[in-house]
Parts: sequence; structure tokens; C-alpha cells
Amino acid sequence: MSMALAVPLGARLLHFATNPLIYQQNPAKLWSLHLTGFSLMGGLILAALTGIILSRWLHFDPWPLADSVAPGLGIGIILMRIGCYLNGCCFGRITGLPWAVHFPVGSIPYKHYLPGIIEKKSLFPLALINSPGIHPTQIYELLAALIITIIVIYLSRKKVPSGVPFLVFTLLFALFRWINSLFRVPASTLSVAEWFYPLLYLMIISLSIILLILRFRSQRATLDSSDC
Repeated sequence: MSMALAVPLGARLLHFATNPLIYQQNPAKLWSLHLTGFSLMGGLILAALTGIILSRWLHFDPWPLADSVAPGLGIGIILMRIGCYLNGCCFGRITGLPWAVHFPVGSIPYKHYLPGIIEKKSLFPLALINSPGIHPTQIYELLAALIITIIVIYLSRKKVPSGVPFLVFTLLFALFRWINSLFRVPASTLSVAEWFYPLLYLMIISLSIILLILRFRSQRATLDSSDC
């Protein structure tokens, strides 16, 4: 329950840190219960830290807990990205790929691309009924979360060290977020350097790899000691 409560708190705090202008203009948004104004990675990081701290305090192994949480995280991300797609937020850059999506008049992507639409297609009013074709970045993340969740469930059924399914989840999801950011339009209110999120993803990926190596070494050491 503490980890679940930490997700929206961490997500709001990271959004506050990376989008300060929004809260300078309207400080009440910091306490808003509206389902906008969240940065997912902040929620996941704070939830992980909460789980580690509480497991140490309560004296139990945090890795089985992490493994049990991982599939739920994946399902939560899937549901969240369905909402993002329906809302039109977290949208992608213009593309000519056959699976490009067009958002309707009044949507967030339409308003973002409207100046360009008017400039290039002012002689074709019918072209103003929707946005240009853009990458469905929300769907990309939804599918990635689904695939990663399936992988995690598969690993959970295998004889791998505890913690491996969760670490594989964090590794693959951070890697995908890094790649997907190349196709996604940054929020206009974002007030951090371009390297901030790539560096964050790189740190998560590196830490996950190190911990994976340590988990397998720990299992090998345990097997060797039992053989003796």
C-alpha cells in the first residue's frame, strides 16, 4: 500500500521538478487530484525506494516483493497509456509511416501542430479536420509494457534468482523509454536539459545490469556452498 501511494507522489514531485513554470503560475496544481501533471519515472523510482526502505525496516527480503509487484506495474502502465492515447497527451512526432495516427480537431496534438497545418495547407480546408500523421507513442509504450510483462511472468515461472524478473522489467522498460523518447514530442513546459531523461534512463539501465550480475553471482555462490 505504501508503494502504491508513493507512485502518484513521486510522479507529481518529478513533474514539479521538471515543469516548474506550471506550478509557479498555479501553485494549487501541486495538490490537484486531476489525472494530469505526473511524470511516470518519478513514481516508479519513489515506489522502489519505498519498498527497499520498508523491507529493510520490517526485516524481510525485498526481491520477492519486487518480483510480485512487476506484473502489476506493467498492467498499470498499459492502462495508463490507454488513457494517454484517448486524451491525446504524450503524443509523437510527425511521420509518414503507414501506422501513423491522426488526432481530431481540438485535441492536444492538433493544437500543437495547427500552426504548421495552417502554413502548409491553408488552401485545403478539408486538411484542417485532424492532425498530421504522428507516431502513436502511447501505443508503442502500451505494447512494450505488454511484452515486458509477459517476459516477467515467464521468468517468474523459471528457476532464476529472486529479483531477476523485476530487474529485467526495469532494464527493458527504461531502455524502451529512452528509444521511445526519440519519437515523442517533449512537453512545451519541460524546463530541464535535453540530456536529463537520457541520463536518468542510462543510470537505471546501468544499475539494473549491475544488480542482475550480483543476483546471479549470489545464486552461484549459494549453490557452490551447498555443494560443499
